[in-house]
Amino acid sequence: MLFVKQGFNISKNGVVAEIQHSHNGLPNGTFLQSTISNKIWEIKGRLTFSHVEHLQVLFENETLSPMLMSFASTEQLEKSKSEILKSEKANIFQYIIYNRENSIPKDGEELIAINL
Repeated sequence: MLFVKQGFNISKNGVVAEIQHSHNGLPNGTFLQSTISNKIWEIKGRLTFSHVEHLQVLFENETLSPMLMSFASTEQLEKSKSEILKSEKANIFQYIIYNRENSIPKDGEELIAINL
């Protein structure tokens, strides 16, 4: 099972979902279906972040979508790094997802991979 921790729009990337799972990655083209609404999203890429990319958990089957980040202070950079690594330790990863309605899965929504 997969669980949405948070979903949101990013202007240039579309819909991003923080998904908790225990799979060895979610490759592009994987379809995820909500057990509540039956809506379906397609994985388009896994977000990685420039300031922690060398520390992030990476899976061979995923297509990476690097995001260049900048921070006003070293403290903000370190806080962001800590939050990302803490999430990944809990098996929560950020993915770019797509469906025709450009809808965002709800926080806490349970998804199933229908072609993994």
